[in-house]
Amino acid sequence: VALKIFFRFLAGKGTVDRDPTQGLALPRIERYLPETLNELQVEQLIEHIDTKVPLGLRDRAMVELLYASGLRISELANARLENLDFQERILRVTGKGNKTRLVPVGRKACDALAAYLSMERPKLVKRRSGGEIFLSERGTKLTT
Repeated sequence: VALKIFFRFLAGKGTVDRDPTQGLALPRIERYLPETLNELQVEQLIEHIDTKVPLGLRDRAMVELLYASGLRISELANARLENLDFQERILRVTGKGNKTRLVPVGRKACDALAAYLSMERPKLVKRRSGGEIFLSERGTKLTT
């Protein structure tokens, strides 16, 4: 790939008369879909999160929300408080291509979020904290 790009560049500048890699077929790299968890495995994962330890409520709320809504990790990290509607059980997120979409938030995810927001997030908030739903232990936005 690097040679093809290099010779295309040289041919474009007129340094070489022709691209010797033109017509050269590159091998296809096979891509595989990630393995998914079944419902029982997801339930076991969620139940395994210890909510009695610091950040346990946050972690459980994150997993519940990911599972309930199908969010991408970046969407989860950037989710903001003002975009969460508990009454309608909807979260507005901005995803790939800077596109905004509404995602449903299931009852279990709402319950986990309510517990985190009322009992744990207030302890994480610092002066530099923003409006993100999920904060790091330092009170900053989560990174992906």
